[in-house]
Amino acid sequence: RKLAMKIYLVLSLCSFVMFATAAGYPQRTYFMEAVLRVGYYGIKCFLNIGFVIVYQYSVEIYPTEARITGSAVNLASGRLAGMLAPLLFEGLREVTHSTMPFFWTIAGAMVLNFGLVDSLRYETAGVPLPDRTEDLAFTTAVTSSYGSTAGSASTGGAQP
Repeated sequence: RKLAMKIYLVLSLCSFVMFATAAGYPQRTYFMEAVLRVGYYGIKCFLNIGFVIVYQYSVEIYPTEARITGSAVNLASGRLAGMLAPLLFEGLREVTHSTMPFFWTIAGAMVLNFGLVDSLRYETAGVPLPDRTEDLAFTTAVTSSYGSTAGSASTGGAQP
């Protein structure tokens, strides 16, 4: 899932840069109009793909007994950010008298997120999902060793 997150962030970043560059370009040529539209539709496409990837990851990191609550907190946080984004946009526009700083701020946040993806604690791809909170120690041991089965339940917790 981490690789998918990084791909979504890179594609979204490219779309934001294309859109912001073309929107700020003083002359409207056919090429710049095409760059603007590709950037616009890329933003619409890749952010939705990213939502699915991040939502799937957020569902998988919680054990079954806490999965619904954890997912609800994540969705609520996303909706709160969605409510604050227009306020940030209008605040930046009022201070800078331009709409472009908002897009460059979002692009910078994507670069920051790209770097922080590696610090996520769990890699959920190909790992059995925990059912109880007691199973989290096993999941941490497996994911911290990049898929190694050392210490797994099949060997009785013994190291090979």
